[in-house]
Amino acid sequence: MTASRIYLRTLKTVLMKQIYPAPCGLDCFNCKAYKATLDKDKAQLIKLAEKWSDEHQTYSADDLLCLGCYSYTLYKGCRTCEVRACTTRRGYDNCSKCEEYPCEKLLNEWISWKTVSWVKANNFLDNLLDRKTME
Repeated sequence: MTASRIYLRTLKTVLMKQIYPAPCGLDCFNCKAYKATLDKDKAQLIKLAEKWSDEHQTYSADDLLCLGCYSYTLYKGCRTCEVRACTTRRGYDNCSKCEEYPCEKLLNEWISWKTVSWVKANNFLDNLLDRKTME
């Protein structure tokens, strides 16, 4: 299946469900890896792989290929995402539909991602932390 075909399938899924591509609420459309994958920009993927790699995890450009969580082309870190697995197991399109939302699993996943800035997640995290503190 070509990247264009996968992208169209992903876009159709997103539009049909009226949600972001990620079950956790991340805006994949603003992700640099997602954009580089769509643009078939190998040079950008290489730069991102170098930037996102550290002593604990090394990425290649191929590891960063991603067309969103509802596609078959996933960023290496998203392939094993507990939040994505949880929403799939529970049959939800996204976390907001879960009776346990917001949960520790979601909060911990967001905090652990070094890429949280590219999804403009600060307000979301602040609100989530405030809600947890109030409980």
